Amino acid sequence: MDVVRLMSQGFRTKEIDDTLFVSVGTVKKHSYNIGQKWEVHNRISISQRATELSYI
Repeated sequence: MDVVRLMSQGFRTKEIDDTLFVSVGTVKKHSYNIGQKWEVHNRISISQRATELSYI
């Protein structure tokens, strides 16, 4: 959920990996997996869905 929170705040992938001390690949994989689970296909939609679900 940290990845989603940072994405919704406008952080880029590189900024997220620096903040969370993970690799760029990890951030991308988390984003992909969340998108698949929530049936959305981009970062904006992930942020909107997270808001709808009260995750952020």
